[in-house]
Amino acid sequence: MYSSRFTEPEINELLVFYKSDLGRKMIRHSQDMIQEIQTATGNWAMKVTEIINNDLTKKGYLTSPPPPVSDGPPPPMMPKK
Repeated sequence: MYSSRFTEPEINELLVFYKSDLGRKMIRHSQDMIQEIQTATGNWAMKVTEIINNDLTKKGYLTSPPPPVSDGPPPPMMPKK
């Protein structure tokens, strides 16, 4: 997998990094960071979904049956009916 994305010299640099103190710290904390990112992303998605659903509810789109589709305003340069 690595060889399809990195050259051999780049892989060697990665090995140097992950053997360093900072690289080891990154490895130690990576699982916790991934979980925090997943939690934050999930919370954000729930908030966005709630906002969208509230707007759709206010407009009547989440009721059964949904409101009728509007024909919209008349085209320009056409007399109103």
